[in-house]
Amino acid sequence: MMSYKKKWMSMLLALVCIIVLAGCSKTSDKSEGAMESKALTTKKTVTATSGKAKKAKPTNKPSASPKATVSSEPTASPEEMKDLSQYSTKNIPYGVGRDADPKTNRPTGLSWYQDQFNNLDVDFILPESNKIYLTFDEGYENGYTAKILDILKEKNVKAIFFPTLPYMKSQPELIKRMIAEGHLIGNHTVHHPSKGMATLSIDEQKAEITVVDDYMKKNYNYKMNLFRFPTGQFSEQSLAVVKSLGYRSVFWSFAYQDWIVNNQPSTTEALNTMMKRLHGGSIYLLHAVSKTNATVLGEFIDQARAKGFEFAIYPDPNKK
Repeated sequence: MMSYKKKWMSMLLALVCIIVLAGCSKTSDKSEGAMESKALTTKKTVTATSGKAKKAKPTNKPSASPKATVSSEPTASPEEMKDLSQYSTKNIPYGVGRDADPKTNRPTGLSWYQDQFNNLDVDFILPESNKIYLTFDEGYENGYTAKILDILKEKNVKAIFFPTLPYMKSQPELIKRMIAEGHLIGNHTVHHPSKGMATLSIDEQKAEITVVDDYMKKNYNYKMNLFRFPTGQFSEQSLAVVKSLGYRSVFWSFAYQDWIVNNQPSTTEALNTMMKRLHGGSIYLLHAVSKTNATVLGEFIDQARAKGFEFAIYPDPNKK
């Protein structure tokens, strides 16, 4: 009977996923994976343990399987997270889609994700308000992060930066500046698995997170508690793994095609897109490799504020 029930629930989940994702266009906002899966394979990265450079690619065998580092204030009880194998390993793609509530402009498809997985400490969108939350993914440095930091400082805006381990190792001055200027640093894994965290074993998923966690604590005296999934793909089990390590998963409610460095959108196009899809409680995913983002960021902040929005620092997961 239990086996039949689990099978029935899996089929129902798959059906609902299909219905929700049907609203996403072919240019759906799965930009995170598209950028760094392509870009990181052309860059040199650093292994979790040896520090030797090699081409970045997803691996099912990280060079280390370190012991998971658990937050001092984990959100999951040991009893709740004891058996991670009980959670579904079905890989779930993520996309915001284009359908929006006519009154609030909030993407309508995200309520399903939030309701379905809310107990696993995850944000696809934050509660409706006049607040906007900026996040920047850092797969590699393309020369624009310093300018982005300059603008954020000038406008008195705090953001979350999600660097990979190779970025943390290669850009220590930028990481130190992010911390010193009051921004948050989130965990974006060691290898940025291009097929998603859900394709890895539980131990491999933990290693992708804890190696980065340990490095930040040792080298920057900084404890992270926010996590962004590479490519945006996830499973119920991978969300549970992240939660078991004391992290909250942060997805996004806005993204656009900003990651192709040799085919950047025009500044007019980018600014129009950012403003057209403006909504309260939004989580903006921007890629710091984008020259266009660095160019329009200040104007976007000014225009959003003129419409009554506030750029806020991300809520502390330990106080949720």
